[in-house]
Amino acid sequence: MVLTGLINNDYDQPISFIRLKAVLTDNDGKVLAERHVFAGNLFTEDELKNLSMKEILSRLALKGGQNGANTNVAPGKQVPYMFVFDKLPAELALFTVTPVSSELSPAGTTSG
Repeated sequence: MVLTGLINNDYDQPISFIRLKAVLTDNDGKVLAERHVFAGNLFTEDELKNLSMKEILSRLALKGGQNGANTNVAPGKQVPYMFVFDKLPAELALFTVTPVSSELSPAGTTSG
């Protein structure tokens, strides 16, 4: 299962290293799986088919994102994110994605 979306910088200054959490639960709210990723790390369909899960998880853990996409994110700008899960539990009923953390970027540095 692949979850994708965009996270917005709602702060009034640039931020970096946006980290998110996805949680998969059953109908009773029991946590079945959980993953943390850094924004800005995406895969093509071919990469998802051909890379090992270990390689995928390693790339999703890159703090700065691909090509620095998760560094110096200007106020009001968005960064894409992606979660990849394998071996989904049969009782999966719901998933949630929440921001976990970010860091303020040094003053005067922004990206478009």
